[in-house]
Amino acid sequence: LEGEATEIRFAQPVCSDPVEGRRAELLERVRPGDFVVRRRCGKTMHVGVEPEEGRSARRLVAAHSFEQDFLLLFIEAQCPGMLGSILLLDSDGVHVRHGAAPSLPSSFTEAIDGQRIGPSAGSCGTAAFRREPVIVEDIATDVLWDDYRDFALKHDLRACWSIPIFDEQHQVLGTFALYFRKPGRPTARHWQLIETTTQAAAFAIVKQRETEARSRERKRTLEILEERVATRTAELQAKN
Repeated sequence: LEGEATEIRFAQPVCSDPVEGRRAELLERVRPGDFVVRRRCGKTMHVGVEPEEGRSARRLVAAHSFEQDFLLLFIEAQCPGMLGSILLLDSDGVHVRHGAAPSLPSSFTEAIDGQRIGPSAGSCGTAAFRREPVIVEDIATDVLWDDYRDFALKHDLRACWSIPIFDEQHQVLGTFALYFRKPGRPTARHWQLIETTTQAAAFAIVKQRETEARSRERKRTLEILEERVATRTAELQAKN
C-alpha cells in the first residue's frame, strides 16, 4: 500500500473519529452489504460484508497476493481505536520481522523489526515464545514491557494483545497484535476478530511462502540451465 491512496467503504460507518494519519477513511453509506477497496491504480475490489467477518477477510486475502495491510485495515475498521500489527517469525525461529502495521508509526515498527522472542519480550515476542496469547492490559505497568515501555509510551501506546499465528502443523508463523491508546482487556467481540484475523493471516502467510518457494525454485532451475548452456558452449568452443 506504500505510496497508494486507499479508500474503504462500509454499509454503515463504524467510527466517527478515525485515527489521524490512517490510510483508510470510513466514508458515506453505500449499498448494504458492500465493502469496497479502491486503489489509485483504478483497481476496485468488492467484498460482501457477512455476519462472520472471517469469510470476507479470507476473500480479501485470496484476492490479493498477501497485501497484509488490506487485511489489517479491514479488521481495524471493525474495531475502532485498534491499531493492528502482523509480525513474522524469522526462519531462525528466534527473531520477528515486520509484516504489516498500516496505522502504527513507522519508527515504532522499524524498532520492533528483528527483535528476539523470549519470556519477557513485550507482547509479541512473548506470545511467539510461549506459543499462547499474551494480553497486556497496561503497557505502563506490565513487566513484559520493561525493556520496551518508554518507546511504546512515547508513541502513546497503552495496551497490546498479541496472539500467535499457527500453520496446520501448529508451528508458529508469526503474531497478530492489537494495540490501543488506552489500557484495556479484550471483550468477546475482540476475541471474534482475533480468531478471524489469525486464521486469515495464517492462510495468507502460507500462501506467500509457497509463492516465494516456487519463485526460488524457478530461479534455481534457470541458473542450472544457464550453467549447463555455458558449460556446453565452452566445450564446443574448445573443440573448434
